[in-house]
Amino acid sequence: MLVVAWLNSVRYFAVVDGKETLGADLFVKLGLISSALLNPVLQTAYYIACHTGSLDRVFRQVDLSMNGFSLKYSRRVKVVTVISWLFTVSTIIIYMYVNFAAGKFNDITMLIFINTFHVSKPYVEIIKTVCAALELQSQAVWSFTQTMN
Repeated sequence: MLVVAWLNSVRYFAVVDGKETLGADLFVKLGLISSALLNPVLQTAYYIACHTGSLDRVFRQVDLSMNGFSLKYSRRVKVVTVISWLFTVSTIIIYMYVNFAAGKFNDITMLIFINTFHVSKPYVEIIKTVCAALELQSQAVWSFTQTMN
């Protein structure tokens, strides 16, 4: 999944064509690229922390002897988990609606690919489905790693 996340973020560099000038278009593209790079960076950080054992050391240093600790934080964890799932699911529902039901494919990087190679309609639907799966993974990574803080 880490490799897929990095490959997914690399494809966002295709939106820059070298003809940008200072303005809204340039800032949208820079924001798109930076948000696409955030997900694999977060996943890489968690992978390295888990693989080296530093995350395990942090969890072992936590003092669990406080009274009411588990009740207090158990409720918070449940609330944050529900909010994260609601955010992820609502984002994917909106993404699916815009791309499939409304018929507006708004993924700039895939539009460049589709228009350049003149992809036929059945293959466009397959590309939309793959992009939806990548979007699900991306939103889940962003949502759940932010809640870990």
